[in-house]
Amino acid sequence: MSHDATVNAGDIARLADVGRAAVSNWRRRYEDFPQPVGGTASSPLFSLPEIEEWLRRNGKSFEVSLGDRVWQGLRAAVDDLRLGELSGFAGAFLLYVHRDPDGWRRLAAAPDLVERLPREVAAATADLPVRPGTGLEDAQLIRWIADLSALHGPATAFEFVCERYVEAHTRRLAVTRGEVASLMGRLARQACPEGGTILDPAVGVGTLLLAVSDTAVLDGAPPGAPPVRMLGQEINETSALLASLRLLLRDANARIVAGDSLRHDGFEGERADVVLCDPPFNERAWGHEELIGDPRWDYGVPPRGEPELAWVQHCLAHVRPGGLVAILMPAAAAARRSGRRIRANLLRAGALRAVIGLSAAGPDLWLLRRPEAGAPSPASILLADASDDLSIVESAWRTYLADAGYDGTSLTARERSADTDAAGPSTPEAARSGLSAGAVAEGQMSGGAVGSSGAADAAGQRSASPGAEGQTSGGAVRSSDTADARGQWLAGSGAEGQAYGGADAFEAAGAGRGRSAGWIGEGRTHGGIDAGDPSTMDGQARQAEAVASVGELPRSARTVRIIELLDDEVDVSPARHVSLRGDAQRYPGAGRRLRDLAEVLAEVAGALPDLEVLSGRSVLPTTAITDLAKAGMVSVRHSVLKTAEMGDLSVLMADDLARGGAPSGRTGNEPGLVTVAAGDVVASTTTARVIDQPGAVLGPQLSLYRVDRSRLDADFLAGFLRYAAARAHPGASRVDVRRARVPRLSLAEQRAYGAAFRRLAELEDAIRDVAEAGEALIQLGLEGLVDGRLRPRA
Repeated sequence: MSHDATVNAGDIARLADVGRAAVSNWRRRYEDFPQPVGGTASSPLFSLPEIEEWLRRNGKSFEVSLGDRVWQGLRAAVDDLRLGELSGFAGAFLLYVHRDPDGWRRLAAAPDLVERLPREVAAATADLPVRPGTGLEDAQLIRWIADLSALHGPATAFEFVCERYVEAHTRRLAVTRGEVASLMGRLARQACPEGGTILDPAVGVGTLLLAVSDTAVLDGAPPGAPPVRMLGQEINETSALLASLRLLLRDANARIVAGDSLRHDGFEGERADVVLCDPPFNERAWGHEELIGDPRWDYGVPPRGEPELAWVQHCLAHVRPGGLVAILMPAAAAARRSGRRIRANLLRAGALRAVIGLSAAGPDLWLLRRPEAGAPSPASILLADASDDLSIVESAWRTYLADAGYDGTSLTARERSADTDAAGPSTPEAARSGLSAGAVAEGQMSGGAVGSSGAADAAGQRSASPGAEGQTSGGAVRSSDTADARGQWLAGSGAEGQAYGGADAFEAAGAGRGRSAGWIGEGRTHGGIDAGDPSTMDGQARQAEAVASVGELPRSARTVRIIELLDDEVDVSPARHVSLRGDAQRYPGAGRRLRDLAEVLAEVAGALPDLEVLSGRSVLPTTAITDLAKAGMVSVRHSVLKTAEMGDLSVLMADDLARGGAPSGRTGNEPGLVTVAAGDVVASTTTARVIDQPGAVLGPQLSLYRVDRSRLDADFLAGFLRYAAARAHPGASRVDVRRARVPRLSLAEQRAYGAAFRRLAELEDAIRDVAEAGEALIQLGLEGLVDGRLRPRA
């Protein structure tokens, strides 16, 4: 291995199987720790041989795995700017070994291995988006890479290299969060038939398409089923090369091209079944001036400052009618004023189906479908907040699709055969040259003729007014200029729910008072799942049965009627329309809980400890916790857990301790776990509490104090530990037992103090519970009144 090989603090931590904090401590504590040989002040690099020698000299066990040796060899071979190219060549070499193992065995024995390798690799990997540049010039490193492939498989070997590369370039590479990529991969597989096509026009290093591939492996495709075809385009040539290699090494049916998707579309005319996309956000130089008249802008020319809306329309242009687009968008894109006209057109055409918040700061997941000719436009859109639980997304989306009459991949046969003349055309082409219609309250439909250019006539914009028969008249609207939202989609209600369109497909089709394609009830759209006319008793019964078979939406999701969103703002932000406590049925119960807790608070407040006010300060003799431990009065244990996310054992977390709640963490059985017993005192950086319920595992950043009850009162100790925690340094990971001190008192005096501490703690818990119950009641009341689910009694 080259003597120039370097490692950073993270590499050293992996070698020695310790945390990064331990490496920082070594640098501070040991004067002989090797000095940096490169890197920056915030991310220094050290000589690997020097680190190995230091670890041996100081008795630190370590292991340099074959993968680490490969990675360090790659890093030592080129500078940081060319590391991506060399990683790509290493991947191309692995692909060559995978495709031509016999050729590699012959080449491995050749004396001119290094000289011949680039030609052999190029010949075996002609389908890569770019030719691998920098070659491997170290025969030992080449053989190490081949050995790594033989040990773990070529795909796994290259994933190791890519993982290290991405880790070293986190500031330059934008990679989709793993759980979000997995979610999008599952949604794609559910919407794509066997043998279908999935496209990612901003493929990066292939994260989303790899998630699709992983999902396919987990699900298990039927024997003999044609593989899903995966396409991708990426502006960065190195990233395009890495993405292509990651997919081809898994034998995926994939094709990646290098280039700017918006300026130089590599798949012009291609229509995929699903398009996935995590586009670059806030990219100003995206080609606004060059692309003003681009035919992809079916829903309006994207503003200069809204490149994400250009990506949305690019994706829609590349999906088949009825196909799914899943694209990540900045949270601001749901409400920016500059993009409201395009959002309005997406809603009118029935393209935008769901906006789902994935975290408080974004991004949001937009789910769209390319409208199908002759299919009814949806009457509602799904809005959800999944920031606390991504698992709700799939169930909410399935429920929404089932209610709207979809079978998961396309319109159901019933919806295809429904009366679509009442809805009119809903394709993007219709949005520019024909009628674009949507369902409105109580199954009404409104629509008007839409021209292909020019500004909407003020008198000819869609308008409606309530009448005896609920007639709705529509005028001309030209969507390429998109008139102000106020005049584009107005509707009124009427007794018979008739729909009329000015010079539109209604009269041409002879629809007259034809049935509406869907009906709306309780904010949820049901169109196409019904087997009969809702005007008949039999049809209503079958509709009710179909609706009942569909699961309920999660509490943090709801459907919102499109007509309610088509105002001056066209704000589709989930935060504006969705509340986690939006169930109005819970209002009476919340009121009862608040009254019950208020009674508890009054009872607790009436039992305040009787504390004597002294004229001066009483100074008590104190002792350190360490002294109590030495005397056998208390034993101290600290948690060994760093995280607590899954497993069969319940874990008491710091938040549980703070609010006096049940253990909420989970962990598996591992050495060193600390189990809490009844009467133990548990302390965090902010509080301490006597635990009543035994059996939970001590969670991260918590300390346990087990007292000898014949000599020390637990509540007494908890009170003084809590005071010590409140005064602890904000950055401390646990209460410093060396600093915590308690008074030296008799057991009877301790119990008196302990009773006072306990009553104050009970009062604190009661006040917090009442405050939380009051906030919940107020929120339910406000939302229910505004949403129309609650009203004052007459």
